Amino acid sequence: MKIVIFVFGSRGDVQPGVALGVGLQKQGHQVSLVTHTYFEKFVRQYGLGFWGIPGDVNQLLSKVMEAGINMTRFALAWGCFFRPHMIEILDIGLQACQGADIILFTPFSSGAYHLAELTGARCMRMALQPIYPTRQFPQMMTPNVSLGSAYNLWTYRLTDLTAH
Repeated sequence: MKIVIFVFGSRGDVQPGVALGVGLQKQGHQVSLVTHTYFEKFVRQYGLGFWGIPGDVNQLLSKVMEAGINMTRFALAWGCFFRPHMIEILDIGLQACQGADIILFTPFSSGAYHLAELTGARCMRMALQPIYPTRQFPQMMTPNVSLGSAYNLWTYRLTDLTAH
């Protein structure tokens, strides 16, 4: 099968995508990653296909860290960061997905879900953190405040709506 993995983010996001890609490749699948251009050498050293997208997430993370960690602020900054590049990202993603059987994507990999719809590929979101709703704690990308179990459940629904 031809499998395309969309992973946008830091090395901590991309490395698990590479590990998954290597495992799938060992099973005989053709695997490519769509990620930031500065990860090309890292991805290719494992024999995976590579499609580079613009944007330096390290700059974004530095700005968010300077302003103080706030996951809501981070989510908003993420959207603003990628917005000027979305046409180019979608164009690159569409090229990468031609003939794909399966598209895997992390929650912040904007557009991958829609590219799967467009190309007819099966698709699955993959997460590196808990994503299933629970009353025990809020979704990690929302404010971690004690507003009760209903709030905790609502944060997962809200995040799920914004992941596509």
